[in-house]
This record gives sequence, structure tokens and C-alpha cells, in this order.
Amino acid sequence: MKRGEKLDIAGAREESDIAEYGLRFDLTIPLSRFYANNISQLPMPFKSVQVGPVWRAERPQRGRYRQFIQCDIDVIGEPSINAEVDLIRTTAKCLSSVGLKDFVIRINNRKLIEALLVECGFFDRDFSGIMIALDKQDKIGIEGVRSELNGYSAEAVQRLIDFLNEGVETPQGVTSIFKGSTPAGVIALIEDLDVVMDTVRSLSQGNYEIIFDPSLIRGMGYYTGQIFEITYKEFPFSIAGGGRYDGVIGRLLGRDVAACGFSIGFERLCEVLELEKLVEASQGDRAIIFVEEDAQSSFAYGLAVQIEKDYAVVNVLRKLKNHHRQLENLYAEGYRAFYYPTETGYQQRVVEFDKV
Repeated sequence: MKRGEKLDIAGAREESDIAEYGLRFDLTIPLSRFYANNISQLPMPFKSVQVGPVWRAERPQRGRYRQFIQCDIDVIGEPSINAEVDLIRTTAKCLSSVGLKDFVIRINNRKLIEALLVECGFFDRDFSGIMIALDKQDKIGIEGVRSELNGYSAEAVQRLIDFLNEGVETPQGVTSIFKGSTPAGVIALIEDLDVVMDTVRSLSQGNYEIIFDPSLIRGMGYYTGQIFEITYKEFPFSIAGGGRYDGVIGRLLGRDVAACGFSIGFERLCEVLELEKLVEASQGDRAIIFVEEDAQSSFAYGLAVQIEKDYAVVNVLRKLKNHHRQLENLYAEGYRAFYYPTETGYQQRVVEFDKV
């Protein structure tokens, strides 16, 4: 969308009046469209894995990009909390497999937030604006949220601020906002959160943590139930996020279909892995096979097939005239094993940087 002075929604008559580019915003909406068009041919529940580029109208900065890669998993057609547990467990397993430990899964429920806002005295029409303000709490603080809510009922805002100041740490803590008995629907939401959290904890084996976070909102307006994010240490961004979006497919199909998804931000994850030194190759796990003339290519690739089980990376490269510089560059990239052609085949040489 256009931004700043370029954006004039009130005077817009055509799409070009409000949008400069038509690029894919996420992978969720295209998946919903695909499912709605092919529902009769797909299993129930339908489980999907997607990896692809998406675009946002962001001001590029650390952890925020105009183009980035999303790694999505979704479960469509499963209305129970089995979908949430399945997605959280799988995402946590994925992050653990690349060496991450002690990350934190934050969880909340959009319906629980809405029930809380109603109890405070806000109207349904206010939800969108209030949630935008709440979503900024980790950046602007509770008093910043109060300032953002200027213009709403002062009494409702004060009740909400009082609740935020309580620092609720469990789903049951939300019941403190209700003056009378807690509605049955809210109790059911709390029980579901407890089951998901207890199940995930039992599966974590102490490698990661799951906590209830009443300030977690998730920016997408299509979320309808449980929502979750994964953060790591003091990094100022989440590395994964998702939630339930039961109403999206219904807009395309004419009837609601349960849906839930979790997405890893590839570039953010790579930044964490790099800074935590979890992607450095160990000594000797990368090999180069040098080729000096075309006739050696067949033998070189045959050798690559034989030794690839012994190395994380095996590359066949033409030996350059400035071989000294070539070796320096390859050494800097983590290569330690080098194979050179001989009259009878290939011979491995171990090159030490100080001797290059």
C-alpha cells in the first residue's frame, strides 16, 4: 500500500489509488484460496508445508524486511487443540534440530483478549484499534498503551491498564478482570490453553519453555483463537509466529473451516544462528575437488559421490591460475580438505592457512 501523504483512502476510487505494488503479503491467504478451490480433492485434515518469498511495506531495519522468506506449516480442517499442539511441537522440533535451545514460546488467545476488552467496557467496533495499541506494549510500555488509547472510555481504559499492571502470568489470572462469575466460554478458553501448555511442556524435555503472555496480540486481523510466537534470548524480534484463523477460508467457501498455522521467518532465524555461532562449519567438514581440465570432470564427480557421506559440503571447482588466492578464499569459507588430480586419480591434501 501507499504510505504517508501518498495514501488517501477517503479519496480512493481505484486500487491504484491506494496501492503501488501488488505483491504476495503472506502464504496463508494463497493457501486458503487453494484449499477452497480444491476442497473436494484434499484429505481432512489437510496438512501443508510451504516455503516462499513474501513482501511487506516495511522500512528496512534489523529483523524487518521488504522481502523475506516464510517457512509455513498449516493444519486445515482440525477444530480441536490437537492442531495447535501439533504445530507448536513440530516448529519447536525444527528449531531444536538446528541447535537452538532455551527459546520461549509465548501463547495467548484472541477470543480471550476480546472477552477481556468487553468486560473492561469496550465495544466490538473498538477491538481493532485497541489491539493495535496493545501489540506495541513491548516497545512503548503500559503508559504508552494508555496514551495510544486516548479517546476511548476513560473508565474502560483504566480497567485495562490496571489489568496489565497486575502482570498476569497464567491463563487463570485473566479471571481477575471479571467482577462476577467468569463466563463459561472464558473458562473453556482457559482450559484449552492449559492443556496446550501442559502438553508442550511435557514434550519439551527442558529444551525450551512455553509461557502465557496476555500482551501477545499478533498483528494479523484474521486470527480467531489461540496465537503464538517464539522468541530467543534478547533478540528484538520473534523468529516464528502463528495462530488459528478459522474464518478465512469461510469467506471464500461460504462456510467456516477450521485452520491453524505456524511460520518461521527464515532470515531472522539465520541471523540468530549466525550470531549464536550455530552455523559455523567444524574443521574438515567441507571438501573441494579441483579440476584442471575437462577430461577430469567425470572422475572428479565420481569421487564427489564417494566422499559426500564424509563431508557436509563437497564441491567440484576448476583450479584457477591464482591458486594461492583461491585457497585463501576457500579456507575462509570453511573448506579444509582439498583433492588434487594426479596421474592415477586424485590425492587429498590438508592445507593449513598459515602455509597458504
